[in-house]
Amino acid sequence: MLTIWPRDKMLSIRFFLILMLGGLLSCEEYKEGCMDASATNFQVSNQAPCCCEYPDLVFQTTLTDGEGTLSFADTFENAAGQRYVIRELKFLASNIQLSDSTGAVFVPGDTTGNYLVSPAILGVNVLDLNNAGANFLSDGTFDHLEFSVGPVEELRGKVPADFPRDHPLRDSTFYDFRAHSWNWVKVVLDVPGSEAGSLNLSIDDPRANVDISGSWTKTRGRDLVVNFRINITTLFDAMDFSLPEDVLLSKFKANLRASFEP
Repeated sequence: MLTIWPRDKMLSIRFFLILMLGGLLSCEEYKEGCMDASATNFQVSNQAPCCCEYPDLVFQTTLTDGEGTLSFADTFENAAGQRYVIRELKFLASNIQLSDSTGAVFVPGDTTGNYLVSPAILGVNVLDLNNAGANFLSDGTFDHLEFSVGPVEELRGKVPADFPRDHPLRDSTFYDFRAHSWNWVKVVLDVPGSEAGSLNLSIDDPRANVDISGSWTKTRGRDLVVNFRINITTLFDAMDFSLPEDVLLSKFKANLRASFEP
């Protein structure tokens, strides 16, 4: 038997079905967020991709005298009995690479394309303790770190203002605006009792290849923190701060590579 529904009743049924379907769909709320498990802000509950932030390579630097860890605020004394305070100690690392026990080599990357220069370049302010660079996504344990300290051709013609606000090379103290060049290595010391009262050394061409062994582990979604130390006894102990600047620069350059320790 064929049932014919009145037109107004058919319209009511259609309207009801539309309301019911809309109600069912409205119950499903998609949570927006990072859906990449390699990211630092990944959550398994996210259902709409957005805003991923990726792990970084972090250089964690401390000072040592060869025996223990020293405070950045301490007053030190060299072999000549001269007291000094480190106000700045910075360097530009390039060609950064890590390796594991199998000899496999791993390098930083630029996941978002915002680093602007090679991700294997990092400006390091030793007194900041932690210096974050480009992204590092490889997980595992790494036992060897290599990098160079010296002129980086890729930076020639660039200035700190060319980089985003949160970029490690945005720090203007890495740049000498009078000489229009980057400070590849820079140290500023307060030397109480000396004629100048302070010492400001910047090496134009240090050419130091640093090689450090250690054990640094990264897990998924976490930064890789690579800690190492700067031995101030190696760096400054044999320096007489009363000598001419060119002599001090020569000694500082000669001591630089050996001052990096695990």
